[in-house]
Amino acid sequence: IIIPGVEKEKYCVGIYARVSSTKVEQLRSMSNQVNGLIQVINNNPKWVLTDVFMDYKSGMTTKREEFNRMLDMCKAKQLDIIITKSVSRFGRNTIDVLTTLQKLVDIGIRIYFEAEQMRSDNPSTRVYITVATAVAEGKVKERHENITWAIREQIRNGTSPLYTKPCYGYKKDDKGELVINHPAIISAEQFEQVIQEIKRRSNVSYDEYGKEHRKDSKYSSKVKDH
Repeated sequence: IIIPGVEKEKYCVGIYARVSSTKVEQLRSMSNQVNGLIQVINNNPKWVLTDVFMDYKSGMTTKREEFNRMLDMCKAKQLDIIITKSVSRFGRNTIDVLTTLQKLVDIGIRIYFEAEQMRSDNPSTRVYITVATAVAEGKVKERHENITWAIREQIRNGTSPLYTKPCYGYKKDDKGELVINHPAIISAEQFEQVIQEIKRRSNVSYDEYGKEHRKDSKYSSKVKDH
């Protein structure tokens, strides 16, 4: 694959790969992306692998550390070509992807999308990317809406796991439902004793000789004679 432009003996190529999380299946996807793109570079005698950029974040944001490091290297003219698995790996926000793409093209950087077999210097690429990222963006929003709806429905009909999540003073019974855990309950008197102890400890200070001083005798632990 030779991208048209000023002919060079060698082109510095950067690999950009992205997954949304660090889950096992996502890590496996990351490995597959990088290994596949390394093979593409090795098959091109004019391409030299310069760096690999890997992000574990949503493609809906440009606040990706490795993505921005890659852009900085492009601005510094340390890269000639960026190769990525697909448009969706590059990003899922239509405006951000098109804006970034244009900035890179303006400074002479070419992007190659391996899955689509498309290059950024191809006039039809911009049209395709507009459609592809819009679809990808729509899928993310739809997934978010579906998850939000499911959570609200679980809360509405009482099936939310939040209702059975262990919390202080309660325990799960044989059916997995929350019931009062009597041994964990403290009386108002015990609670007041704890509060007074916290106040007492926070009321203590020490001088340079290690002698204890109290700012307010009200919370002293010593019993006063009346």
